Amino acid sequence: MRSLPIVALVAGIMGLILAMTAAAQLRLFGAQIMIANLVGIAVVYELGPLLAAVLVAGRSGSAITAEIGSMVSSEEMDALRAMGISITKYIVVPKFVALVITLPCLAIFADVIANFAAYLFAVIGLGLPSAEYLNMLKDNITLRDVFIGLTKSVADAILIAVIAVREGLTTRGGAEGIGRSTTQSVVRSIVAIAAAHLFFTALYYATGNVPMLKR
Repeated sequence: MRSLPIVALVAGIMGLILAMTAAAQLRLFGAQIMIANLVGIAVVYELGPLLAAVLVAGRSGSAITAEIGSMVSSEEMDALRAMGISITKYIVVPKFVALVITLPCLAIFADVIANFAAYLFAVIGLGLPSAEYLNMLKDNITLRDVFIGLTKSVADAILIAVIAVREGLTTRGGAEGIGRSTTQSVVRSIVAIAAAHLFFTALYYATGNVPMLKR
């Protein structure tokens, strides 16, 4: 829940940036109404899940690494093992489940906010008809596009959890080591997220599942 404000802020800004950039180009062809198509598909298919994943990696992934790293440094992990408590079930699994559930929800939230920001710019800033904009958006965004975006979010959640937990469990060197592990967790998560999105986009492109604009 604490991630919602920052996701909303960044998604709204990116929605406005996309809408302004698209408007500047489409104005040359007298097709500014196509902003709905371009922004809607770009956000749902790629940008929304990517933004949510990067923000969660920086906010929650780093927190997971720091928490587990602190437990390792204070020998809490050894104490749990001595009590016969499974580290995997007690520490790791809940974080996987939480990320797999919440990251797709945050991706959908980012999709809605970014598209709403673009809608406000198109209607208020450019004077485009509200009903026509919404109809274009509805006609171009399909459930398949949403599902593809959510598939990427689930993969992002697994990557963030794996990297964050691994970096936490391998923390060495006290407070300095925790800081180093946290930094590595964020950097490696972002790189892994970018690589995963490239992989999925290339896969969908090769199989002909890239969304197409409709007039």
